[in-house]
Amino acid sequence: MIGNANPLVKATLIQIRSFVAVCQFEHFGEAAAQLGVSQPTLSQSLAELERGLGLQLVERTTRRVLITDDGRHLLPFAQRVVAAADNLLEAASARSGGPARIRFGAIPTIAPYLVGGLVRALSGTPLSIDLFEHPTASLLDGLTEGSIDVACLALPVPGGNRFTAIPLYREPFSIAVPANHPWAGRRDVDPAELNDQRLVVLEEGHCLRDETLALCSRDKTREGRQTLLETSTIATMVQLVATDFGVTVLPQSAIPSARSTAEIAFADFTAPTPHRDVALLYRKSSAAGELYRSLAHVIATVSRGMPVLTVAN
Repeated sequence: MIGNANPLVKATLIQIRSFVAVCQFEHFGEAAAQLGVSQPTLSQSLAELERGLGLQLVERTTRRVLITDDGRHLLPFAQRVVAAADNLLEAASARSGGPARIRFGAIPTIAPYLVGGLVRALSGTPLSIDLFEHPTASLLDGLTEGSIDVACLALPVPGGNRFTAIPLYREPFSIAVPANHPWAGRRDVDPAELNDQRLVVLEEGHCLRDETLALCSRDKTREGRQTLLETSTIATMVQLVATDFGVTVLPQSAIPSARSTAEIAFADFTAPTPHRDVALLYRKSSAAGELYRSLAHVIATVSRGMPVLTVAN
């Protein structure tokens, strides 16, 4: 314990933000960069908070930051304070009609194919975005903690009842195969046929991996893993398919890029075509719902320029 808390000391919002950011990144440099302050300023803010509370919240070591038991106990309360403050700022911005900067999260299988068109569409409007590209679980944590405002991802998501979901579009899946593969050009592949193929998939934590394995009811046992080749990006998956390491399932928005970077072919599933439903999620407690619906409208407009997508009404 640092000492007895002074009841007259008031914790400031920047001090609480500093604590939340340090816990999120477990690194003072990264937390300072996130908040746009210097590392000494961040360290001073956190130290002042600890002195005011009379508790040690984090333990500073030479290699990393460790959260103390007191810190872990108080972190959820601090996260709620930060989220409430962000909601206040969002509501004020929406009421004033002034420029709005939205912390926009997207999963890695959506961001590369959507964000370029979205940024161009927002140019010259009062809306702008800061992009955070992470797997689903990290985006949901960011929404809960208040470190991001909205998340663009595939439904369903665990704990989805905590958020408001604005439907965006429905996207079919296709199969990428080596150019000399017997499936090249087929339009009637049954998902069960994937069981006979060596599958190239994303590593655990990516929803496209789970969607792919669910298509063919592939399990995660050792025996099942013998026919799986895992990687971390769609770009690497495509290159592995091109060099005849296996086949993979892609969202159709990824196909133009895949076709231009590798000598591969494509096959379609038999009807009904497997697909994913993409939505924009935000916290139910947020007061900026209208602002996020405006953003969703822009995304839907961008999506209409991608003929493989069916835009939600």
